[in-house]
Amino acid sequence: MGVVRTVKDSGTAARFAESLGMLLQEEGGLVKENHYPYDGPGRAPSGHSYYYFRPDTPTLFHILDCDEYWAYHAGGDLEVWSVDPDGNLEIRKLGTSEGAEPCLYFRKGVAFAAKPCGPKREGTLTSLITVPRFSGSGLKLLEPEEVIRLCPAVRAFFETGPAEKNRNGNNP
Repeated sequence: MGVVRTVKDSGTAARFAESLGMLLQEEGGLVKENHYPYDGPGRAPSGHSYYYFRPDTPTLFHILDCDEYWAYHAGGDLEVWSVDPDGNLEIRKLGTSEGAEPCLYFRKGVAFAAKPCGPKREGTLTSLITVPRFSGSGLKLLEPEEVIRLCPAVRAFFETGPAEKNRNGNNP
């Protein structure tokens, strides 16, 4: 991982991402974690990060060991796919266009991923709030085949739009 000094997008979200000195994340976007003092036992009760979703790259499906809220700030809309442990699929939109929501919630143990949608196709800047605070050891990245086994309808996520490439730039 390294500091991103340039972003291939000229929109408002990209300018914010660049000014924050965000770091490239394994699951596909850029992050700037905010650290707040916490002197209690165990993990802090909550955490906050800025996250920039790149316009040309979907995130990988992943599972967290904490609840997470996504709050939209700027840029294009995101199509967010989530699959619960029973294989139930839910597709929602994060943003400000018709049918989109400005904040989404994901409970612990749900697999989810996002990709740009809509006519803008620009990056998206969000805040991610985790309860309790995110821990790298609580992140599980999933290969496309794992998610498709859990919910075959997820195959469409990998076959449409900018989600045609996985983390290596190859089709799944």
